Amino acid sequence: MSRAWARSGTTSRSPERFRDLIAAGSAIKSAVQRTRDVRHPREADLSFLYGTVFTGPAMARDADSRNVCIFAEGEVDRSPTGTGVSARVAIERARGRLAPGARFVVESILGTRFVGRSVRDLRWEGYDAVVPEVEGSAWITGRSELWFAPDDPLPEGFILR
Repeated sequence: MSRAWARSGTTSRSPERFRDLIAAGSAIKSAVQRTRDVRHPREADLSFLYGTVFTGPAMARDADSRNVCIFAEGEVDRSPTGTGVSARVAIERARGRLAPGARFVVESILGTRFVGRSVRDLRWEGYDAVVPEVEGSAWITGRSELWFAPDDPLPEGFILR
């Protein structure tokens, strides 16, 4: 899928194909959920698939890769995503393409960047693992204050679908 994304004409600054990526990411997520049992090795409540990440070649010469994360109910992340970059660092380490401590620069579909690195390798719950470090920038986009009436029967809200 990453090669198709690279050929689509989409650049890091012109994400005009984001709806196609949402459709493909959602279809992949749905297919995996129907055919695979996703299990976290230790935390049962984390045994689910939250989204998909498409990867492709970097647009800038000083970056290693670019990606787009389609998550939740078809949302597109504006950043390369911290968990996604952490996973990419682990994959690159496992494939022998990233030295310990080396930088791995990932662009988002909008051109924003995170820098990941493997701080150390370890064995966790019977698996080879890494301790990742992710560096990037974020900005406050809003502030809110919630008030709950003491007699509200649904203080945590509700969802009807």
